[in-house]
Amino acid sequence: MIEIKRADTKIRIYESVNNSVPEQYRDFVDMQLAALRELDKAYRLQEEEPPIPTDVNARELFRAAAYDQDILSPYTKLEKRGPRGELRSLDYMEDHRYRDIFHTTAYWLEEAAGVAWRDSLPDRYLIGQSLGIQAGAFRGGNFKEARAELLNVHQYPTYAFDGGFLDRYNCPYGVKFSIQGLITTEDKGKTAKFNTFVHLALGDSGISRNYRLIMVDALALGGLAADHPWSANTIPSEDDLRHRVGAVTVSADNVADEKFQSRIKPSLVKHFPEVEKGAVWENTARDGHRLNIVMHEAGHAAIGELDERIDYEEKTHYTTFKEAACEAWGNRGTLNLPEDVMEHLGVCANAQELAIKISCSWSMYDIETFLQLPVDQRSRVILVYAQAGAINLNSYITRKVLQYNVENGQIKIEDIDAFKTATRQRVAEQESVLETTKYRPGYLRRWVDRNIRYPVDFLNP
Repeated sequence: MIEIKRADTKIRIYESVNNSVPEQYRDFVDMQLAALRELDKAYRLQEEEPPIPTDVNARELFRAAAYDQDILSPYTKLEKRGPRGELRSLDYMEDHRYRDIFHTTAYWLEEAAGVAWRDSLPDRYLIGQSLGIQAGAFRGGNFKEARAELLNVHQYPTYAFDGGFLDRYNCPYGVKFSIQGLITTEDKGKTAKFNTFVHLALGDSGISRNYRLIMVDALALGGLAADHPWSANTIPSEDDLRHRVGAVTVSADNVADEKFQSRIKPSLVKHFPEVEKGAVWENTARDGHRLNIVMHEAGHAAIGELDERIDYEEKTHYTTFKEAACEAWGNRGTLNLPEDVMEHLGVCANAQELAIKISCSWSMYDIETFLQLPVDQRSRVILVYAQAGAINLNSYITRKVLQYNVENGQIKIEDIDAFKTATRQRVAEQESVLETTKYRPGYLRRWVDRNIRYPVDFLNP
């Protein structure tokens, strides 16, 4: 066994998965964990010194971007220089602290690849390809190019490492990515089943041909993902890469199951008290929860290139709009699934209706979490999900297919066919918002603000 010094970081390890690693893979996984701990240090630096200084306002940011487009690159950090405090973009590799961390991360990935060969792991060729691309990015800083190259790796190692820059949720202006990483192991049976569903929803399109869903169990999460464990993530985060090269959704079933037990099941029973109880109902609800997750993530791949279509002045509301839009797309995809296909794949048709109720329960959970936290503990991530949840519910209340009782928080959906029609209307409306924004600056921002608060002001009860 190779001895690896433990770094003082905050990575999240799922012990049941970690403890079940076969002895043959133990050294290999431990080296990937060492790389993840290093990467987590870089995120902690981002926490201490946000990529956009806290004293920079939106007007200052976008004015500076007119002279230096790298200011708005998700892969740069910003600093003020000179007597006038002019805003300047800085490549992370120019900061020796990040550079040292990234080089050490690369070292451990290269060591892990070497161990895969030393121990004759069955997937050592695939491991060498995947880790080699990522190690090269951590040494050279070519993160976007490496992400595109990884999309061409069409198989998944038994224990896969994926780390780098993902997700804008932590950025108040919807511009900068956060550093994060994960180690996962694939469940090929679930991958096959749920890929069928998402590709039916995507249809015969270029997006469908270049999109893959991988159902996994998370072994460890680092960086932003350690603090805010996600049930699934669609990689890469750039819409242009998703449409030009392809996208992969990694859905962590053990994380989703943990959230189902601690968050979704209580919220579902609270807001939809008519739902059944018992083992059969719970199994159907779990399938509904998985459907809701994977369809939402397929929406991230399917929806138009929002990164490029939304003006920079709209970016402050970008992440909220995108989350709400993907939830609408996912609900439409879920409700359009053929019942015979679901039955053939062993998923109860009732899971569709439960998936919609789970979508609403998720929204209520995110809103209630936001409201329960002290103001100084409401992170940007929590705010985005709460705002998107409010839009999700209000869009159905406005169309009179969802009834919300302000007194007790209970929700009723009486006609699922009418709900399906309303969901189609939502998707069409969001496309219209994007088109209108092109010639009416500020329209998207105003649309988001209005739909967060009307007809129910969920975030200010």
